[in-house]
Amino acid sequence: MPDQQWITFYESVQNWPEAKAVASIKCPKLLVYGGDSMTTTGGVTVSYGATNRERRKELEALGWRVAEIPSKVTASDSILRPSCRSSASFSTRRHEPAEEAAAH
Repeated sequence: MPDQQWITFYESVQNWPEAKAVASIKCPKLLVYGGDSMTTTGGVTVSYGATNRERRKELEALGWRVAEIPSKVTASDSILRPSCRSSASFSTRRHEPAEEAAAH
């Protein structure tokens, strides 16, 4: 039987217009995920990797940059730790090395 916290959470978002809310995000968007990532909660297994892979084109159409790492990725993995000083340096265009050095 699922924990009460999950029941409460899912009841609270049943009528939330997720697609509309996500489409309204105007800042740069980046999704990095492990292709084999999954979790089991309350006896239900959710495959984040497969779900993100299936919806990749939809996310990209909404302006997301999507990167799949061919393995499991957890929050403690170094790939998820930002190496820049602020999120302001994130850009959707590629920088030349001289530009990147000047920005820091």
